[in-house]
Amino acid sequence: MTENGWPACGPELLDRSAVPGTGIVIPLQRGIPSRIMKAFAADFHAYVESLYNARGGTDEGGWTPTNSVATSNHLGGTAMDLNWSDHPMGKALDGYTAAETAVVRELLAFYEGMIFWGNDWNSPKDSMHFQMGYNTYNNQAKCNDFIKRKIRADGFSTFRRGGTGGGTTPAPTPSENIYAQLGDNNDRVRSLQQFMNDNFGSYSKLDVDGDFGPATEQVVREFQARVSVAADGIVGPVTLAKLVEHGYVPLGTISTPPPAPAGFAYPPHEEMVKQVWEQMFGPEAKGWPELFGKLADGSRGKFTVEGIADLHKAAS
Repeated sequence: MTENGWPACGPELLDRSAVPGTGIVIPLQRGIPSRIMKAFAADFHAYVESLYNARGGTDEGGWTPTNSVATSNHLGGTAMDLNWSDHPMGKALDGYTAAETAVVRELLAFYEGMIFWGNDWNSPKDSMHFQMGYNTYNNQAKCNDFIKRKIRADGFSTFRRGGTGGGTTPAPTPSENIYAQLGDNNDRVRSLQQFMNDNFGSYSKLDVDGDFGPATEQVVREFQARVSVAADGIVGPVTLAKLVEHGYVPLGTISTPPPAPAGFAYPPHEEMVKQVWEQMFGPEAKGWPELFGKLADGSRGKFTVEGIADLHKAAS
């Protein structure tokens, strides 16, 4: 269990969709944390300061697989750091103007305790850090009520935008339905990497090593964007279906053999033997009256091996 009461999670439980209104991806735990925290990040971007700062949206972070703090909320994907270069840890309100601080406070009040600001810890002061509020894990009905009232279906909150709530907390995609995702290392990934390189070389130049790392995830996102599906970097059922449409054969798929020609059927065994016998020795095994222009006089013509030899000689 992490510091705010939410459990740690693996990469298979992350939502990697972009913060609404941006192309910035902050990996967060699917469900309630992602719905609430990404709406908050969108509000921060719109009303406090742009997430596209001098570093162009590259200094935002969410889930991490490891952390020097054993109970870090980043391990559960329920914490995020926004514009960390502008707000280094250790000094209260570092990097914020008075006006920006006032808007953050207004947002925290609007979010009704769903979000906690690291600046409000006694020590250390961490003004880049926002996380799911305390006691939210044990009050998920309250969280869902907040989403219903204040998070719109498009992922934005109603803060200063109006509109009505109505967002829902989507159920996580079962891990067994995910074909490949960040952190996987197997033959599925290797076959996917090879397919992407072979078919989408303009943007896929992956090492075919079976390791689904950030480079493979980025190529998958690019493919998803081009085929108009959610660009979350995960090869789930929808993305896999699109890959199949482009010719990908999922690893483990058994190819269906081509159908037999219409109307064709092998004869019964006895009939097949009879046909072969007649082709070799003539009807009723009496020998052919003529074989390749030679009379079947009993000296040679009735022995088909000689006829076959003559045919082979003529062909060569």
